[in-house]
Amino acid sequence: MGLLDDVLWNLGPEVPTLVGRRAGRVLRKGEASEATIVGILVERTTDGDSTEPEYRYALDVRNGLGTSRVGVRQRLSVKRSDAHVGATVPVKVLDDKVVINWGRRLGADEEITVGTWRMVDPPSEGVEDRWRRDERRRIDAGAPGSITVLRVTPVTSAFGPTENLDLDVQLAPADGTGAETRRLERVLPPDYARFLVEVGAILPVGIDKDGRRITIDWEGAANGGAGLDAAPPGPPPLPPPAAPDARAPSNGAGDRAIRAVDAFVARRVGAGDPAAVGDVTLETYVEIQVGLILDRVAPADADAYATRQGVPAGTWATVDAAWKARTMTAEYATQFGALFSERMKAAKKERKKRR
Repeated sequence: MGLLDDVLWNLGPEVPTLVGRRAGRVLRKGEASEATIVGILVERTTDGDSTEPEYRYALDVRNGLGTSRVGVRQRLSVKRSDAHVGATVPVKVLDDKVVINWGRRLGADEEITVGTWRMVDPPSEGVEDRWRRDERRRIDAGAPGSITVLRVTPVTSAFGPTENLDLDVQLAPADGTGAETRRLERVLPPDYARFLVEVGAILPVGIDKDGRRITIDWEGAANGGAGLDAAPPGPPPLPPPAAPDARAPSNGAGDRAIRAVDAFVARRVGAGDPAAVGDVTLETYVEIQVGLILDRVAPADADAYATRQGVPAGTWATVDAAWKARTMTAEYATQFGALFSERMKAAKKERKKRR
């Protein structure tokens, strides 16, 4: 694997990335085929400042003689939950190299939407999640049970949809004690199990000793532990919207960050362009992202760089977080990919002319 691939891998899962040289060669010259995902391994990777999940896929690639199994470590872009065990994905094959052609899956420019990549040993069949070790310990230490999903409510903030879900569920402890209705707030399913979340889904859980905390066993669900109730009980009435209380204690850094982003967007996005975040349109955001990559701007200098492009000083981190959240939605994903591809190609040509 080239040095560029490793550098790109550590930029983070939502940062638009160029394809490393070797992956790009496979995409350009490889033969189109299909593969079935038969195994997923989720590891931890860190760049020293943050820790992110790293996905490795075992693929059964179709060829003229049947199938061959390979392992691929690849960071996919939007709609990653489509890449679950049992899913069929388009691939490009060149000699013994295989790249998941996620751009074809999304209908966007493949050179941009395919993330960093390398060939690895194929993971075992099924799902192994080493990223959620704390959850695994809670599940193993708690009492077994299951939940039936009664209602799925996407969580939104001031700048649009998030990936979190509020789940109204019926909890059934394995010991046969009475079932009860619960609401699990801001649940973030892993990519490999998100497709399982629907009304009627039956998912294994661990219940803490005091009965207050429920931890969904996503790994177990993805490995055959999920079921489906075709006629689940009706969901409970929706709770009334809570009035904001400035005196309420913080629920942690995550909630504080969400409130800060919401407040920023509420202040700066007014009656103007509804597609703008912090007065920064998608077009401006893409121009800045392209410049950050091609000019090799260090993360510590990103705010100053964005300020020179017209972003209010000290706000780039918030604007960037807001736009990244929007580009994860169907409304903006394809639009962002196409615009980013167009501007990246144009910027490269402009730089070549200057040389």
